Amino acid sequence: MDASVLHHGLTEYVNALRRQLSDMREQGERMAAIWGRTREVYQGRGAEDFRDAYERSARMLEHYVATLEVMIPILEERLRSLGRFDSGADPRI
Repeated sequence: MDASVLHHGLTEYVNALRRQLSDMREQGERMAAIWGRTREVYQGRGAEDFRDAYERSARMLEHYVATLEVMIPILEERLRSLGRFDSGADPRI
């Protein structure tokens, strides 16, 4: 496979992950704001069920964001190495 094709595909993937990370952060902030307003007025068993579902969703979202925050820099470094390889430079430098 041509390294430039691989570089292009990996670049598109990293860009998609960056967009997802931004979107997930925004959604997390919106969810937290909605939950903050809701818990002030919502009571009873329904409120407890909603709280449990919200907390589960918030934990899953936080885990996904944390995973992306680790993955993206690793993939960016791989892209730099691949770019050096494709240009004929030593990819270890």
